[in-house]
Amino acid sequence: MNLYIGNLSAETTEQDLRKVFAEFGEILVAKVIIDPQTGLSKGFGFVEFGDKFHSYEAMDALDMTH
Repeated sequence: MNLYIGNLSAETTEQDLRKVFAEFGEILVAKVIIDPQTGLSKGFGFVEFGDKFHSYEAMDALDMTH
């Protein structure tokens, strides 16, 4: 299951996403979306877990956090 992660700071990296979400289960993909023209983060990304239940746990724990 692929989770949309919004309101990321410009400094957030894919490794940062992995670090935050790893406690909930195996991460298949962690991606911060980069603007190809500027090379800067667009402020959002995606995390994909191998197990949908890990996705649900992450959503419950981290939804609406900063």
